[in-house]
Amino acid sequence: MEFSLADVARPNGLPASISLLVPQKISCSDIRRSLSSMELEDRCLYERAEMARPKSIHPTDLELQILKCLWECSPMSVREIRETLSQAGRDLAHTSVITTLNVMVGKKYLTRSMQGKSCLFAPKVSREAVSEGMLGDVVQRVFDGSAKAVMLSLFESTELDPAELKELRQILDQKTKEQQK
Repeated sequence: MEFSLADVARPNGLPASISLLVPQKISCSDIRRSLSSMELEDRCLYERAEMARPKSIHPTDLELQILKCLWECSPMSVREIRETLSQAGRDLAHTSVITTLNVMVGKKYLTRSMQGKSCLFAPKVSREAVSEGMLGDVVQRVFDGSAKAVMLSLFESTELDPAELKELRQILDQKTKEQQK
């Protein structure tokens, strides 16, 4: 079955001059091929979305680096954050820093306020909250929740000086006393 453009309603009342760009006769097989290619595009977009990296419940490396800058000194402007990152060896485009900061505001890691024409950013999460969350995740996923296994791994993988060992011993003694109460 074939039909002409005159048989098909023109979308949005397009002028007839546009019909010069479209073949005068369209077959059902042409329409089926177009639909198939659109379905294929939709399927590819869907598969790409499924293959995307899952959202992390913890800050990414760059987000953590920005948080560290802001924990040291805040609030900071985009320019100041970018300069601090550059001094730490992470030279990024201004737009990349802005995008990352906006994502972090959306994730509720940062607050944004205006001072004149500049946006100022400050941490909304504390260093302690982030470190506890990240460490807790590592303890659960890597060490199956065993604090003992974490401590043994820490002692095996890190050189501790006598002062650090003494401080750790005091912390362990304090925790022991708290649990006995």
